[in-house]
Amino acid sequence: MPATAAALFALVAGCSIVFASPNTRAFGRLLIRENGPIEIATFLAFIVGGLIALHVAWRAHRSGITGALLVMIGLFSMAWVFAGMEEVSWGQSLLGFSSPAIVQRINVQHELNVHNLEGIQNLHSFLLFGLGVIGLVLAAVIDRRGYSELRVPVNTRVCLGVVAVLGLFDWITDNFPFGNVADTVIGMLAEVNELVLALAGLLFAIALARRIGAGVRGRNQARQPSPQLG
Repeated sequence: MPATAAALFALVAGCSIVFASPNTRAFGRLLIRENGPIEIATFLAFIVGGLIALHVAWRAHRSGITGALLVMIGLFSMAWVFAGMEEVSWGQSLLGFSSPAIVQRINVQHELNVHNLEGIQNLHSFLLFGLGVIGLVLAAVIDRRGYSELRVPVNTRVCLGVVAVLGLFDWITDNFPFGNVADTVIGMLAEVNELVLALAGLLFAIALARRIGAGVRGRNQARQPSPQLG
């Protein structure tokens, strides 16, 4: 936890300093531009986290695990892969193909994605705030219910806390602006916040893989017949 908290503090504080200064803000915009370092890192974190969770679901299924646990892991994996593909507009921002005419009419940025549709784009900050809060609530429910396989690691909870706080500030400034510099920094941090959310899921998927993997190995060993003494 201390290492994760320190890394997140360094990321958010460092980006805030870069975004706040007029001398470095242009560089900051390069960091958060479309197909820039932060967006690509976010895309990779979402996709890798989703694929790890998908592999976990496949291993769990192969070992005989069924029911709600398998469904929840599968849903998480699909959600993270979906979010990753949304980040790059389902490959459009990487490959440069044009959107169908109907998409251009209903998408604010004329891109092939859901999060920029009219009526949805303005909910971006509130959605991040909501996802952070929901993630923390689910982590508490999992603890209370004793679902050990789905236990959310502390480093993921720290990430979710950052997502909720940054999302809340972004949502507030959308409705009650603080001032030019503060609003600019908070608005630019929205892209960083997406990266933190993606990292939260990636860390959860890694913990899940270790936990389920250990359980699968234990189940396999229990199935093996004991050696016969001659």
